[in-house]
Amino acid sequence: MFHRIITKVEFMALDIDEIITVEKDEKGKARVVGNKKPASAPTKKPNVKEKSADFKKSGKQKPKAEKTVRKHRENVLSVIEAALFMSPKPLMLDSLAKIAGVNSLGYLKGLLQKLQEEYAERGIEIVNTPEGWQMQVKQDFLPAVAHLTPYSDLSEGCKRALALIIYKDPLKQSELIKIQGNKSYSYLKILERRGLIKREPHGRTKLLRLTQEFERYFGDEKENIKQELEQAVKDIKNKKQ
Repeated sequence: MFHRIITKVEFMALDIDEIITVEKDEKGKARVVGNKKPASAPTKKPNVKEKSADFKKSGKQKPKAEKTVRKHRENVLSVIEAALFMSPKPLMLDSLAKIAGVNSLGYLKGLLQKLQEEYAERGIEIVNTPEGWQMQVKQDFLPAVAHLTPYSDLSEGCKRALALIIYKDPLKQSELIKIQGNKSYSYLKILERRGLIKREPHGRTKLLRLTQEFERYFGDEKENIKQELEQAVKDIKNKKQ
């Protein structure tokens, strides 16, 4: 005995509400048998709450929202990186926040730490100093590239002013003016703009001090550099005697 169930397409074409089977009877002849089509169970449509719950359980975010957040984060990182690259001096968190358009300092600090990780294996590093965040050449590679720095084009007047500040650090601005004359004002502006010195109010004059950028550039502590300069001065004096 064989059975044949009409396919769904055939069933719809016949436009009947029965399942048709063909059987063999006792004499071996075909017999068509019709049975009532069983009612199919209604399909349950998940409501919005169930979909939301399943969505949350999956731990997935909406693709568009996730893409927007990621793009914004990458843009902020790029702005921070560009700002640190362009700035001749360290930048404080609040200054970086204004440049990058970020309201949360905690979020900004997290991005800076991410940049530090990205630069960990490179010749450049991102460092947090008391004067702010800055991008700089790693100490190990500085001797090989120091001649390329913009500081190498300092005028002789700037170099002499810097030597006096090193020798006296801190040095009163009025004392420097007495030694070098009024041209010292322009020298100091250049040295300050390049981050090698800083000027602090001191009565009617100002105190001239060396910065951490100065130590970083020369690759040594200012005290050691000062000792070398003092020794050079002694050697010159001894030759004259």
